Amino acid sequence: MPYGFFIYAHEEPDDEIPNDVWACCVKARELGCEYILFDCDAAILADLPTYDD
Repeated sequence: MPYGFFIYAHEEPDDEIPNDVWACCVKARELGCEYILFDCDAAILADLPTYDD
């Protein structure tokens, strides 16, 4: 996917949200964001999980 993808930054945990995605939602809400853009060309935040793929 060349452009990344958006997700809603949920305010409450859900059984279907993986822990690593939930960590991103929490960080986004701390920063005052309602949505997250996951993009392979974006800057990496050191306090969030990252993966090679």
